[in-house]
Amino acid sequence: MYKTAIDYVKNNRTELNTQWWSLFKKRQKKNNQIYGKVKMNFVISPRLCFRPILIFRDNISKLDSITHHTTEEINNHSLYESKYWFDSFVSDYIDSNVSPHDKCLKDSSNTLIITFSKPVNNYLIAEVCAEKERFDKCYVRIWGRSLWIIFIFSSKNLLKKVYFSYVDH
Repeated sequence: MYKTAIDYVKNNRTELNTQWWSLFKKRQKKNNQIYGKVKMNFVISPRLCFRPILIFRDNISKLDSITHHTTEEINNHSLYESKYWFDSFVSDYIDSNVSPHDKCLKDSSNTLIITFSKPVNNYLIAEVCAEKERFDKCYVRIWGRSLWIIFIFSSKNLLKKVYFSYVDH
């Protein structure tokens, strides 16, 4: 699943830029500023961090049938967390299969950092954020501005659908 998701990120940078700058549309109108003109760079963190599915519950109809979860698991963060939580760690697969150019380096300023979770059932969640401190500490709290991606796979591990969600606190 990681290889397919990483390939998607690499091949769809324009779409990810568009999705990222969608976070700024409200502020753009309010402050009469121009956002979206700058193309952001994306780097992939080799560190895996727990990411909850809760962020997608309002954005995807029938999430339970897509992800094979019960409605209670999707809507109850504590239940989901107790079942799928894991401590953050560096993925050997991502660390060895992502080129140094695409990997998150300590000097990754002005870039967006993509952090994956572990796959659950037939999906994989990733968070895209710009806060370096947040990346370093691998926060699980949902705060700040970030783009979340859920990759839905078929039973043969083929990418079926990609959904986006936004957090802007």
